Amino acid sequence: MNGICSLLGIIVLFAVFPLVVHADVVIFTGSRADVEAGLVTTVAPNVPGIDLTISANIGTLNSNSNRFGINAPNADTAAELDSEDGAEAVTISFACPANVQAVVLDEIDISSFGTGEMGTLTIGANSQAIAAGTNTSIPAHTNLCGSSMVVAHTGGATLNGFSLDSITYTVTAVPEPSSIFLVGLLGVFVAGHRWHLRKKTAR
Repeated sequence: MNGICSLLGIIVLFAVFPLVVHADVVIFTGSRADVEAGLVTTVAPNVPGIDLTISANIGTLNSNSNRFGINAPNADTAAELDSEDGAEAVTISFACPANVQAVVLDEIDISSFGTGEMGTLTIGANSQAIAAGTNTSIPAHTNLCGSSMVVAHTGGATLNGFSLDSITYTVTAVPEPSSIFLVGLLGVFVAGHRWHLRKKTAR
């Protein structure tokens, strides 16, 4: 009985815990056609069906070979987040299929972040100051599914802005039904083993 329980425990260890897909990366720098305002695109090839809706608070989204940002109505600096014509912000909302348990942001990559520039990364009620490269601290959160993140320029000495180049996140998938069955099966064997021990002790 002990051997069977141990074997089942090993099987459940590998089969029950949710599949984790590490480091899916979405790159925003590219052609303008890829980032028109209101874009919805599938961005998690390892877990199909995750959609990102990307929107600008003012103006329209714009991108080129090495910049991503907003063109404000008065044609300010293209393909960057800046405050030349009002503080610009990009909202990225996540919609997940039923087989995805959670999406957690791991990293964002910021370029063209000049001295004196200021910005924030906000998830829910938590915000962190933007930093150059991949040095921005990620605000505390547990799941971006059905939620959103906001990257905003908040001011600075030059107001020239910065580019949001990419985001990296981890996807956790819901366990397969067969895994849930194995949990139940292990529970039955454990209960049987305990009953057997009690009966043996009573003798």
